[in-house]
Amino acid sequence: MSKKEKEGSFEAGLQALCTRLGEPKWACAERMDFLKAMKSLPPVSFKYGSGVSFDSGIDFENPKGLIPTAGSVRVTHSNADLALVEMIQGPGLGILGEEVLALFRDTSDSPARSRSALLNSAFTNNVLLIKVKESARIDKPVILDLHAGSLPQIASVFILAGANSSSSVIFRLSSSSSPDADEGIKGYFGLSIKALAGKGSDLKLINLQNLGQGIVFFDERKADVMKDARVDWFELSLGSGYANNSIISNLKEENASTVIKTLFAGSRNQMFDVCTAAYHEAARTRSDLLSRGVVNDEAKALSRGMISIGDAAFGSEGYERQDALLLCDRSEADAIPNLEIRNHDVKCSHGSTVGQLDSEKIFYLLSRGINFEDAKRLMIKGFFAPTLELLPDEAKSGFEKSLDATIIGGFSR
Repeated sequence: MSKKEKEGSFEAGLQALCTRLGEPKWACAERMDFLKAMKSLPPVSFKYGSGVSFDSGIDFENPKGLIPTAGSVRVTHSNADLALVEMIQGPGLGILGEEVLALFRDTSDSPARSRSALLNSAFTNNVLLIKVKESARIDKPVILDLHAGSLPQIASVFILAGANSSSSVIFRLSSSSSPDADEGIKGYFGLSIKALAGKGSDLKLINLQNLGQGIVFFDERKADVMKDARVDWFELSLGSGYANNSIISNLKEENASTVIKTLFAGSRNQMFDVCTAAYHEAARTRSDLLSRGVVNDEAKALSRGMISIGDAAFGSEGYERQDALLLCDRSEADAIPNLEIRNHDVKCSHGSTVGQLDSEKIFYLLSRGINFEDAKRLMIKGFFAPTLELLPDEAKSGFEKSLDATIIGGFSR
């Protein structure tokens, strides 16, 4: 298939999707704008510098296997206090309305947009809008279960956190096969999460990814954070054969802050490509980025971080840290930290480590009567513990249970 034929197939696929979903004309036009922007970008590259390559096996120049043609992601929710949280779900962008979608345009056009992110925006076939009312204080996290029963599928979530509100959302991603199973559905699953945190709001967004090994998972999460607001992102990634996570916070106004913490654990031939970024656009903004993971067998992981301090962001602070543990000599982990600083009145730092389990600590545990496998289990859980302690029990228990089944269970293979 020639390049021209592929591009035409993308357009034909989009028209067919709009017809199937019953999208209004303005929503189809929005989708077409995303498609045009996608086609204007260079081809997707999975090479980062010399010797670092993370090829997903997906051809983003070919619509086959990327455009949803039937079904949708099944979304269910629990713990939602509907007196404080409004939730609207449907197959297309039309459920949002033009005014609401316009609120997220700046987020959609923020730095670091990618071809895969624009593809997800253009071809999403499951849309969820969450509105947290102004000054609402929600103690229990809203839990969203997203289940992929057939592929390809693409889901989009839009979150409006009202001024001075406090809330948290847990996303639990699953498929028809368990994360440690070789059998099950295979194909592409895309996810887009866009959040707007109003003045003085506090929003926590937690993603527990437990997809089957046959799935290629691309997601992009972005937040616009307004004055005195805070957005915390937590990524707990255990499943899928290939996962490409992009988590971006745009600190738009004074005193905005963000925390981005990603945890991953891979085994067999899994690949994790994690990108975290904070863009400081206003004064006295703060960011704290952490990527921490464990890889076993022939798994590979790459952590890319970016803290960008703009000209007007005086008095801002940014911290970036990337740590990885290799559990065998066939595992691979790389870290690429980046700082862009265009203002002298700031505090920024970064650091990264790639290593193995500390032999002296293992020896100490062995001397206390703990066997070798249990010693490794304790050290791995301790490696993740500082971040897990920040999470609600609903997320923490799910990660620890899956960790036992995948990485730690892999010791016996």
